[in-house]
Amino acid sequence: MYEPIDQPRRSVLYDLHKSIGARFTVFGGWEMPLRYPGGTINEHLSCRNSCAIFDTSHLGSLLVEGSGAFDMLQKELTNDLEKICPGRAQYTHLVTPSDGSVQDDLIVWWLEPDRFIVLANAANTQLVAGILHAEDITSSRALLAIQGPNARKVLSTIDPELSTVKSNQVRAITIDGASCTIAGTGYTGEDGIEIEVPSTHAEPLFSHFMDAGATPAGLGARDTLRLEAGLPLFGHELGPGISPLQAGLNWVVGWQKKSFRGKVALEKERDSGPRRMLWGLIGENRRPLRDNSYLYIPSNGEQKERVGRGEHKERNEIGEQEERKKMEEKREQFNQGDHDKQMQQSGQHDPIGRITSGGYGPTIGRGIAMALISTDVEAYPDMIIDAVHDDKTVPVRLSKLPFVPRSRPR
Repeated sequence: MYEPIDQPRRSVLYDLHKSIGARFTVFGGWEMPLRYPGGTINEHLSCRNSCAIFDTSHLGSLLVEGSGAFDMLQKELTNDLEKICPGRAQYTHLVTPSDGSVQDDLIVWWLEPDRFIVLANAANTQLVAGILHAEDITSSRALLAIQGPNARKVLSTIDPELSTVKSNQVRAITIDGASCTIAGTGYTGEDGIEIEVPSTHAEPLFSHFMDAGATPAGLGARDTLRLEAGLPLFGHELGPGISPLQAGLNWVVGWQKKSFRGKVALEKERDSGPRRMLWGLIGENRRPLRDNSYLYIPSNGEQKERVGRGEHKERNEIGEQEERKKMEEKREQFNQGDHDKQMQQSGQHDPIGRITSGGYGPTIGRGIAMALISTDVEAYPDMIIDAVHDDKTVPVRLSKLPFVPRSRPR
């Protein structure tokens, strides 16, 4: 999830974060808070049970405006803006025309009939700006997310109007003399809003929310929260070789639109059926499940033993080197998308899928993950399979998503 990079960008709130003890990481070319002294689990539970505030300024803000803005967005993005109207937000995708792979997942804030803000993932901002012929206004503002069951109580300490914003509603508002945009959106599975505020006003506003009871939270908690809520992350559940359909996001595609970027490829996949689908996984205990673990169906005997005893059974050591070599070959085939080739071989060591995001779910107290699993497998909830990472095998149980019910904001 995090990567080294030369000269990363910084949020205008960097000094504030540093002053309250934030530990930083680089993500999408930005140096952002990973966690604060209280720790990721504390930040996670504060969001689930009370209120947390996140600096999400690394997301790109792209301004699209003019008489042709609506038609252009309809042509380039998968979802259908006809479903909403000015003053609303919509989740959507930008996909490759050739195979329908997701190039980025986006939130569109429809401000006025001919004026939109498109929120892009940090690493993809310039790509999306070029395709949409958009103006990048990221450096002129900060983006704050106030999330949790007590978020509206905290918001009302600034202005009671903030607490009245409904789910997916977008509104212009003046806060302490600053022209801001607020939206009933977020990435935690909890109620709350996001605020786009001019850079010059960001620090006092962030401080006010902390004083009102919002716990500052970093990217670590943001990731565990979205994982529990079953929300995809670009580069994990979405990206090259992964379509909206494989991620279980058919509703993001406006099939009724006459045409849009990638429609032909997505229709072809819809008609033939996706070759893999996104599932949840739950571990036996608190041990975090790991990204890029490969998934296997154990033999019937092994599965019965796990179901009955809940214990891990070591693999037979006979022919271990040969089996490992075969497993590596299968992993490489899966990574390259050579699905047909790998499924023609039906040995028990054929990988059936791969964990795209894994970790620990503080709310449920178990290791959890999301994984792409071949549709050639008759997968079902509570099915027990093996997750293998660094030659260590742990049993996991298939689960529907999300792991934690998403709130239903007012």
